[in-house]
Amino acid sequence: MIRRRRYRILKKKAKGDGNGHRSKGARLVLALATVAAILVPSVAAQADDRTVVYLTFDDGPSYDNGTAEVLEVLARYDIKATFFMVGRNVSQDPAQAQAVAAAGHAIGNHTWDHSNLTDPQFSASDIQDQLASTQAVITDLGIPAPICYRPTFGATNPQIQQIMADMGMEEVLWTLDTRDWERQGTEPIINKLELITDHDNVLMHDGHYNGAETALALDEFLEAHGTEYDFRILPECGDSTPGPIITTTTTPVTPTTQPGGNLIDTEHCRYGPEPGFFDVTDAKAGSVYRLYCSYFGRMPDQGGFDYWNSVLDNTSSLTEISAFFLQSREFQITYGDLSDQDYVNLIYQNVLGREPDSAGATYWTNKLSQENLGREIVLLLFSESPELKNLSGTA
Repeated sequence: MIRRRRYRILKKKAKGDGNGHRSKGARLVLALATVAAILVPSVAAQADDRTVVYLTFDDGPSYDNGTAEVLEVLARYDIKATFFMVGRNVSQDPAQAQAVAAAGHAIGNHTWDHSNLTDPQFSASDIQDQLASTQAVITDLGIPAPICYRPTFGATNPQIQQIMADMGMEEVLWTLDTRDWERQGTEPIINKLELITDHDNVLMHDGHYNGAETALALDEFLEAHGTEYDFRILPECGDSTPGPIITTTTTPVTPTTQPGGNLIDTEHCRYGPEPGFFDVTDAKAGSVYRLYCSYFGRMPDQGGFDYWNSVLDNTSSLTEISAFFLQSREFQITYGDLSDQDYVNLIYQNVLGREPDSAGATYWTNKLSQENLGREIVLLLFSESPELKNLSGTA
């Protein structure tokens, strides 16, 4: 039986929770999750005595790269978490909310616009509208109605609790605040994570301006300590079954080239009828596999392969995923700041396994430098080319 506990309120000033997440506008995130395929954990489900931890993320989904980067870190380690979403942000970027649900994470209610509902200006009707509107925008996406609610700033009172209970939700606060919203770099976040004790409910953020830094810190922490913990969804918010055991991690990718130098693949793809352990007979799966090989010169890890197939099913086009990969930390670390000519050379080497012919190099370099064709489009054209499909044996 999962042990439940009463969560204490950690008070903080409203102004300290980073109001950047309230920025208006919505667009699909164009940055790949920070550790896209850099760390590859091996997991095995078995009984254990690890410390149980509940990772939670507030204020999303973000229209920048925050939510996507957090999702990618969690996918690397096969971790399920709980996301407390702001209704207005869901309405502005429904695709990211769907990506969270598709990855198997729980979603909770975090008000419509991140208001402090204990403010005297909010009547009972106003409070109900804040909660009900958020429920509606989530369920309209085909996502189950949240059964848990986290008050913004941890501010609550009996009136809010009664309205929430009448709506079938349970209030959940936290026991460990990483204070990632202060945006002081990754080290303070990691230091907080190292204070985790059994059944801690850890507060982090994937909202605007928070998520990227949080993802970097979480990645580093999991690389060092992931084997020590059993990460679960909050029991108040969903199925809180034990998580898989993180048994190994790999060394992060290090640069093999200098910007503008010879571009060398970091690893090699297994092209042929049976490329590794991936089923690439499906056209969608084949496209994801080829994008990994084309951008990173290597096979995908299983978590990343499954995640991006899910995203392609539910939220994003190949062009958008290509843009994610182009902005990824792994790509930037491995290849640096490339000129258009170097980028074309890289495409030929990673995608087709050969140097470009003179005419091809000139044609595609001009497409980039003179016609302003996006790099993500050019690489995608190569990745989906008949030549690569025949070479790779993928659909």
